[in-house]
Amino acid sequence: MATQQQIANHLDLSDRRIRELIKEGILPASKGKGGLNIDACRMSYIRHLRGIASGQVQIDEDDLELNQERAKLAVQQERKLKRENDLAEQIIAPVSLLTKALEQVAAQMIPILDALPLRMKRNNPSLTGHDITLVKKSVAECRNIIADIKLPEE
Repeated sequence: MATQQQIANHLDLSDRRIRELIKEGILPASKGKGGLNIDACRMSYIRHLRGIASGQVQIDEDDLELNQERAKLAVQQERKLKRENDLAEQIIAPVSLLTKALEQVAAQMIPILDALPLRMKRNNPSLTGHDITLVKKSVAECRNIIADIKLPEE
């Protein structure tokens, strides 16, 4: 013999749903405290599900919509939990954090790139004005690429 909660756990339903199923006559009623027969309840519930699947048992449209909403909610809760776990395990990162990291990297790179032509001229005085102009153009292209970085939209 089992309690309503034990039957609910066994059938993977809520305690409230078990009470509803007993009230609707789908599951056999209790025979005293903790008096539900787990085997009889399982068989009755399986027969009920088979009846629904075969179309012999009609279910209320409100119940169907409620079950669909519950299923959607369960999926959303599962997705949220997965996101939280992925964040905790650092598998994913928030877009705002990635954006801030890119901004910081760019802010550190730009002064280094800007100083490159002068450093090159200092270390190699034989460089011509044309060589320095080529380096400056390349630095400008890099700066433009950095300025245009955007996170892709999914």
